[in-house]
Amino acid sequence: ISRGYSTKLQLEQAAQRSIEKAMQGDKKESLYDTLKEEGAQTAGVAESAVDVDYWVECNGVAQAQYGTDCGTGVPYARYLSIDITKTYTPMFSTRFAGANADGTYTLHGRAGIRVQ
Repeated sequence: ISRGYSTKLQLEQAAQRSIEKAMQGDKKESLYDTLKEEGAQTAGVAESAVDVDYWVECNGVAQAQYGTDCGTGVPYARYLSIDITKTYTPMFSTRFAGANADGTYTLHGRAGIRVQ
């Protein structure tokens, strides 16, 4: 169990590292697109295992386009989240709750932040 938990923590640290990189750069879609590669390299997974989501909310309502201008006087906020997925295979064949059919476990490392 501790090895699986350690793997999950590594995924979370990789997601947090990607979030830190986002905070160092310009808050544009082009920067966020590079975070998928950053998260994959840090976690040692394929880019397809990394989901980067960014959105803007106008008056608390998520908008379809990140570049949406909410208008004068309308409260707005921009958010970023990263989810890294990895399959973990335990050292022993003991199955605990939440195991996949093949005895593996799907782990997620997530991080998110309001960027504006």
